[in-house]
Amino acid sequence: MNFPFTLPGYQNIPLVFRLEFIKNPAIIYNNKALPRKGKKFILPLSNGTELILVLKYFRDPEIILPRIEFQNQLIRVAPPLPVYQYIISFLPLVLMWGGGALGGALGFAAAYSNLFFFRAPSNSPPIKYVLAILSTIAAVVVWYAIALAIKTFL
Repeated sequence: MNFPFTLPGYQNIPLVFRLEFIKNPAIIYNNKALPRKGKKFILPLSNGTELILVLKYFRDPEIILPRIEFQNQLIRVAPPLPVYQYIISFLPLVLMWGGGALGGALGFAAAYSNLFFFRAPSNSPPIKYVLAILSTIAAVVVWYAIALAIKTFL
């Protein structure tokens, strides 16, 4: 997923925040990923100076989409999801209460997938909900199958 954004005071520098399902996030400038040191990205300017951009996670419910800190300002690269999409996204986490560690792992994976589905700009709204519901159902079915297999063979 690509999210275009600009920096305050540097609107002539078009940047893109790239978030992929498994890979680390990247900031793209002129079709090239900026060099990264930990959570810091370095944007070299033509005058020889550098701008530092820092990823900030978990400041609010933006779990899957971090904000970018630049000169003590937090930049939101995409609007927050509506509350009901967060509720649907986190529904698989219910597996933690009855499913133990396996349920927690599967619930977390499904919740992360659901957040990713809702953030994907290429998906139409109905498709986002269908994918989230299928992901939740798949987590429950896989948890039940593994639990049944463990119970049967032990």
